[in-house]
Amino acid sequence: MRILKYSVFGIVIYLFKQRVEMTVEEFNILSEVGKKELLIDAKKITEYEDDIAKHELFRIDNFFVEVSISVTYRFRKITNTYSL
Repeated sequence: MRILKYSVFGIVIYLFKQRVEMTVEEFNILSEVGKKELLIDAKKITEYEDDIAKHELFRIDNFFVEVSISVTYRFRKITNTYSL
C-alpha cells in the first residue's frame, strides 16, 4: 500500500493507494523505456554469462522477464517474458 500526502490550504490529506499488480500482457505493451524503468525496482532472481552475453532473470509481480546484455557492445535487450 502506498501513502500519498497532499497539502491543501494548509490541511494535510493522506490518501491510501492500493498497489495493483501488473500482468505480463500489460508489461509487453509498454515502451522499451517503460519496461527498463520497471526493471530498476524488479527483483533479480539469477544471472549467468556466456561468451556472447550476460543473461539476467527478474521477477515483477507474478511474471518473469529475461534480459540479455551484450558483453561486447554493452546494450541491454529484453528477450522474453514468462508468466506463472
